[in-house]
Amino acid sequence: MKQFVYSLDTNNVTPEEINTSFKSNMVMIDSFGSFIKNSSMLCSHFGAGKELFKLLLKISFKRSSMYCSGTSKTLHSHGVITYGRCKHYPVDLTDAVIGPVFTHPNMRGQGLATQALVFATHHINANSQSRRIIIDTSEDNYGMQTAIKRAGFAGPIKEFQRNDR
Repeated sequence: MKQFVYSLDTNNVTPEEINTSFKSNMVMIDSFGSFIKNSSMLCSHFGAGKELFKLLLKISFKRSSMYCSGTSKTLHSHGVITYGRCKHYPVDLTDAVIGPVFTHPNMRGQGLATQALVFATHHINANSQSRRIIIDTSEDNYGMQTAIKRAGFAGPIKEFQRNDR
């Protein structure tokens, strides 16, 4: 399936307020401590198996972080941020790559993914050396394309064929 790639220069991260009217808390999981603090919410989505353990390793080794929106027990939306690497296309060592991104089907269409992306871009801008934030989505995911553009990303800047689905 064809994927569209979008880009946001960290100098262009808008100082917009994050909408707090959602019944979701925005949290950044970027350390072992924040992982443990939010483990109930994470287990509600991932279970206590292999995927959760892989995420813990990525976060513990500072290779990745994760932004989440949800309650203490339910994960509504999340995305992984990986620094300086992407398995689908080349990126600079100073790039932050967002993905995969997930929003619970019952929470879609409410602007939650956009607010979560804005939250993530603010965090990346304030807490990393990244100069560019990259995200991609499939050509038929119109909701995510809208969220990406509303969060300030330009593009698509390129396309690629993804065959691993």
